Amino acid sequence: MAFVALPVASAATAVDGVVRTLAADTVEPSTEDQPGHGRSVDVYRQILVVGSKSYFLKGKRAPRTNIRVRVSGHITGNTFNASSLSPAVGHAGAAVASSGTTNLLVMLAYWTSPDSVTQASASTQMFTDTNGYYRDASFGGLGQTGAVTPWLKIAGRASMRMATRAATATSAPS
Repeated sequence: MAFVALPVASAATAVDGVVRTLAADTVEPSTEDQPGHGRSVDVYRQILVVGSKSYFLKGKRAPRTNIRVRVSGHITGNTFNASSLSPAVGHAGAAVASSGTTNLLVMLAYWTSPDSVTQASASTQMFTDTNGYYRDASFGGLGQTGAVTPWLKIAGRASMRMATRAATATSAPS
């Protein structure tokens, strides 16, 4: 007789953490033989960072990202099912700066082969063009700087499609 381990519901727990947003700009494969020319899908998921651990946040959602929160709920694997969420005690919910210069990391990633985007062109787009937009829109108050990685190989298309579908399916407010 074989025994199968069933998922065990965790006891309710309360933690303080920081809500972050995981953003992925994925490209579904095209029907043509041109890598990188498929349909682009933007996927956003809230992540709860508690110390050195990160959890996908489900259930109650934070009103914005980059805030310290007190969350109660159940942890199952890498998912925190939140039954309540509020700003952490002693924190008014500090957000990303609305003035000054933010520092970004742009990661160029592919699963078959890199497309025509170069580190230099991505850097120009983000730190010259987009920085100019932020400077104009904020009347000079907010800008961005940062770095662009070389192209990084990631898991195959099937894995990316499954991750995209999973992220999309669980990103709807509960």
